[in-house]
Amino acid sequence: MKARLSAACAALVLAGSACSSASEEADGGKPKANPGTVASAQDSGASRSSSPTSAAPTPGPSAASSSSAAPRASASPVAPTDWLAEGSQSDGFPTAAGHAFPSSSRVGSHPEYERVVVQYTGGAADLTWKTTWTSDPIDEKGERINVKGDVFLQVDIAGVREPSDVATLPPTLHPGSLAGLSTVKGVSVQYPFEGQHMVFIGLSAKNSYRIQVLKDPSRLVIDVKKG
Repeated sequence: MKARLSAACAALVLAGSACSSASEEADGGKPKANPGTVASAQDSGASRSSSPTSAAPTPGPSAASSSSAAPRASASPVAPTDWLAEGSQSDGFPTAAGHAFPSSSRVGSHPEYERVVVQYTGGAADLTWKTTWTSDPIDEKGERINVKGDVFLQVDIAGVREPSDVATLPPTLHPGSLAGLSTVKGVSVQYPFEGQHMVFIGLSAKNSYRIQVLKDPSRLVIDVKKG
């Protein structure tokens, strides 16, 4: 009799243990590890994505390659406007007085175009522009500008500071020598007046052009097609 009772009790204990283990697995508790299954899962992509230890190295190289590629991307110019033939303007022109102030200008020759760059101190976020063609370059005060050329691309730039807000004015804003240029005959960059300033590019004809505002450093870039 005692032997039968002992056997029955042992059976109940084993059943309870099995039920407890099954319950833990169903609730996400502590299932028994199967070494073969674990090894197979670690070799799969799913295990790498779900395991913190195996997933950690994966974003590392990607992040490093992204950061190393970023300087190369930022060094490239922002996409400029399409080549234009007539007058145009940027969105939001004219903006109110901003933080930028023209500090210098320069020119350069490229295989298909010649470039005029006006550089600014302060941020370029407020800069907007409008272009027109004129045969008579007149500044904001109504005075004629002395600049070489038969026809002039006039660029009005808004979103700039007043000269009275600047401690020291640059002695001139005009570029230096135009040696090496064949299309651009003259460049005149005016000091700001009432929240805007003007750039005149003298040409022999109405060549196609494009214009863009770039950052780091802040600058306005005007390309004129050769011809």
